[in-house]
Amino acid sequence: MDGLTVIAVDWSGRAGAEQVHAIRAAVVPPGGPVEVWADLRREDVVGELLDIGGPVVVGLDFSFGFPAWVGEWHGCASGPELWPLVARDGEDWIARCPPPFYGRAGTRAPAVPLRRVTEREAGAKPTFLLAGGGHVGTASLRGMPFLAALRAAGYAVWPFDDAAGRTAVEIYPASLRAAAGAPELPRRVARAVANSPDTRDAVLSALVMARHRERLASLRAATDPVTRLEGAIWLPAVAAGP
Repeated sequence: MDGLTVIAVDWSGRAGAEQVHAIRAAVVPPGGPVEVWADLRREDVVGELLDIGGPVVVGLDFSFGFPAWVGEWHGCASGPELWPLVARDGEDWIARCPPPFYGRAGTRAPAVPLRRVTEREAGAKPTFLLAGGGHVGTASLRGMPFLAALRAAGYAVWPFDDAAGRTAVEIYPASLRAAAGAPELPRRVARAVANSPDTRDAVLSALVMARHRERLASLRAATDPVTRLEGAIWLPAVAAGP
């Protein structure tokens, strides 16, 4: 879809003012050069996403769900049913790191399935991991409530929904970097990419997504129960639909 704007957000789980140093978003408008959003909080980024007109697909760098057994234990049929629970208890989980969360000093990985199917396939770390290099747990707990807000405002959230005029997908920049190659960038953007790993991940992810505009615009909701509970990371190999 030539008129589709693509946005990739390198998210952050940092608290307070610190988050503005780690959150970066890259925007690839139809027919235009890549742009970078910087110095924004999570709330600011989501506000921009709510204001932007469609068609647009945004890739968000955090987990959209948990392993299927978590949803099953709570009696849920789909991942979004857990987001209100995360909104209610997520900050407490971050503060206390109770099992099955782990990674802080004095904690250890529990003897339960820790990774979603999509995390195993992509080589991503578990949503339950709340500390250590490359961990995504804190960012995810502070991200899932925003998914509920986006969905309530009319965003489709894949793989729980078919793609629509405005769609959000989960991305894993480490898996997209290899597909990005060495693109030519505007000088200012190239300098920002060289100076900031967060900017690099946002820009390269957005450029890879932009190459697959039609595929992203045609994504269909998952029908298998596990994916509907766990969510899935979007990768270029993901089929658009049946």
